[in-house]
Amino acid sequence: MEPNIHSTRKPVGDRHCRLSAKALRVRIARIADKVKLDTQRIRFELVLELKALAEMAQQKAIDTHPASVEAKQNWARIAAYISQVINSISKTYDETTAMEELEKLEKMIEEATREDEKAQPT
Repeated sequence: MEPNIHSTRKPVGDRHCRLSAKALRVRIARIADKVKLDTQRIRFELVLELKALAEMAQQKAIDTHPASVEAKQNWARIAAYISQVINSISKTYDETTAMEELEKLEKMIEEATREDEKAQPT
């Protein structure tokens, strides 16, 4: 038997088994469902992690030394921004947008940490 270069299906007798349009639609729908489930799972896990970060930022704002009003404001701003990111991810999932928001959040945390270190009384 020669290799079948026109289809991944093997010939049955003299005829080829071809997928019907309906079968293709069903397979595509199945793949789309898997992607949707994976996306929802990823979104759910991301939101859980961000909620934990928001709680940490809120606690950091509370625990920051009272003399450092600016540091408290930075941590409160970060907690608020995390909540905005959670809201955005909950409404729509656009991986590029989510990554941009997470990068912005990372920069905000780095900046707040630097400010926090400067404000620490020695």
